[in-house]
Amino acid sequence: MIEFAKTHELSVFLQSGGPETIEGLWPFDPPRLGYELSKFDLYFEFEPLEFTQVNQETNAHLVDCVVDWLAPTAKDRILDLFCGLGNFPLPIGCGGANVVGLEGSDNLVAKARAEGDAMIKRARESIEREKDAALEDLRKESVELALAAAAKLVQESLDEEKDRELVMSFIDELSGGGGVQA
Repeated sequence: MIEFAKTHELSVFLQSGGPETIEGLWPFDPPRLGYELSKFDLYFEFEPLEFTQVNQETNAHLVDCVVDWLAPTAKDRILDLFCGLGNFPLPIGCGGANVVGLEGSDNLVAKARAEGDAMIKRARESIEREKDAALEDLRKESVELALAAAAKLVQESLDEEKDRELVMSFIDELSGGGGVQA
């Protein structure tokens, strides 16, 4: 069994009694179990006895189909019974819908809540990065426009070529040597 697990890169667990007796056979200290719904930037960790969809590819396709079919918006209220880790309610909530997931396992509820909180945190960080990048672009554009306007004003207001060249070289230096054109 261990050779099969090694060959196929599987984790094998043994259970000699109740749920508390589960232990890793191969590898002895197995990695965390989990699956990803990359389209929604979600990662679900689970324990050997917790229910998950077995085929990750089919699960991702199923979730995509449900979300496309529902086309959830902020106006929608959706109830998911036996929501487990949040496999459906979290992706559905990405569209802004108010989703309530009901689950009988406290452990699964805690994991779904943790992944939902992590998803919200990632979304906020992404929005913050986009906002910062947009503000930086706006700042650069404003500086370029102000320097171009100053260069045009200087060219129009200075009579002597010597003064004009001095001021234009100063403006060019301020702009990082980009050769500001009026």
